[in-house]
Amino acid sequence: MDMKSKFSSDIETLKELMYDEAYDAKFAADLARRRCPSSAAGLLMRIAREENCHLRKLQAEYYILTGTKYQPCVANVNIPCNFLDALRELYHSEAKDAEIYLDAAAATADPRLSELYNCLSAEESEHANEIACLIANLMCNS
Repeated sequence: MDMKSKFSSDIETLKELMYDEAYDAKFAADLARRRCPSSAAGLLMRIAREENCHLRKLQAEYYILTGTKYQPCVANVNIPCNFLDALRELYHSEAKDAEIYLDAAAATADPRLSELYNCLSAEESEHANEIACLIANLMCNS
């Protein structure tokens, strides 16, 4: 059995996760560029940078497994017009991604991927918590 077929499920999982990270990075960065409080813009840009870092880590693992580079293409994101609605959508995406990473960690036989997925799950959970706090702060100041 060659390496590609041995890890085909890991490879497909990596592709899906890379797309999710690229999408969330673009969503957060595009949302930060809208008219919003500077504290919110700063947090959203930091989250976007961290999502891009997650993407790079996943791309490195993909390259290790396949010997090829993969760059997901995210041309457009659909951001709700209402800022709080957009934050709510981003919150749910981050929380869902945290769960997906835990599932991926449990599903892989590769200890490196399992460790990475668990780490990224914790970071996605932290993003969700930060967004929840931002939503609460914005609602309290309205």
